[in-house]
Amino acid sequence: MTPRISKQVTSPPSRAEITRERIMRAGEQLFARNGIESTSMRMVAAAAGQSNVAAVQYHFGSKEGLIAAIFEDRVEQMEEPRKAMLAGIGEVGDATLRQLLELVYVPYLDLVDEQGNHVYARVLLDYLSRYGRFMIPHPASDMDRSDLVINQVLTELERRMDDVGMTGERVPYSMLVMGILGVLNDHDLRRERGLKVRPVSDLLDEMIDFMARTLAVGAHDAGGSV
Repeated sequence: MTPRISKQVTSPPSRAEITRERIMRAGEQLFARNGIESTSMRMVAAAAGQSNVAAVQYHFGSKEGLIAAIFEDRVEQMEEPRKAMLAGIGEVGDATLRQLLELVYVPYLDLVDEQGNHVYARVLLDYLSRYGRFMIPHPASDMDRSDLVINQVLTELERRMDDVGMTGERVPYSMLVMGILGVLNDHDLRRERGLKVRPVSDLLDEMIDFMARTLAVGAHDAGGSV
């Protein structure tokens, strides 16, 4: 007799969860279009179909709280493809340098809106260009979040660089992602203006090759390899 496989029943999202998701997506779109500094909580509330700003404040407290929630939500979304990629490699320590960089970059390709724009990449680029580092908590900058694949990758890169004397500090996530964020943003802007664009996957491959060569040269100069 074939054993029965129990299926986990997923409850439909509550009204509060639907509202929270709607506010996050509206905020992300506005931050991408207008910039973080030029977007008010009132604008986010209106775009999310809320009658007043109190709903945004209730769910997120402040603009900083909303941005932190968007960071958390998008990192969690990228965890699934990262886990799938890592399953094909084995352990993080078994990955080549290029595979480590792919684990960082590739999941960004699928974070697009209905028009195919990489809105999260644009928001994150605006944030890091403005502040240079994470003034608001970000999961990839939290040393205690070792459960996240992205943090395992950053720790492994740090270990390899330490081994060749390149750095005594954790590889900043902001440094690693600024390049790919710029590439995705430029690709979207060119497409919006009707200009010819290359496949974004080709641009990603070039960025990974560039970063891999840069890190490899640095390791070679330090007397080792990563």
